Amino acid sequence: MRLAAASDEDSDTIKDVTDPTIRNIALIGAAQQVEHHEIAVYGTLRHWAEILGLKEDITVLESIEKEEENADQLLTEISGRVNTQAAA
Repeated sequence: MRLAAASDEDSDTIKDVTDPTIRNIALIGAAQQVEHHEIAVYGTLRHWAEILGLKEDITVLESIEKEEENADQLLTEISGRVNTQAAA
């Protein structure tokens, strides 16, 4: 439910903002919310797999979690550039 509410809020913000740089910041923020949620979900699933001793699943979930963390890091780097542009 919370993710859907955040998505609605982001959608409203994106529609209301006329400055493309500010819109980009809003889009990045929305994407990072999704990435953080996915990191938490895959981290939890990996932990459960560890508890259950599901070694193959642990490996797969660790891989997915790392991909999500990499995506978040990329968004953070892009955000740094976009935020600097918006401040100018």
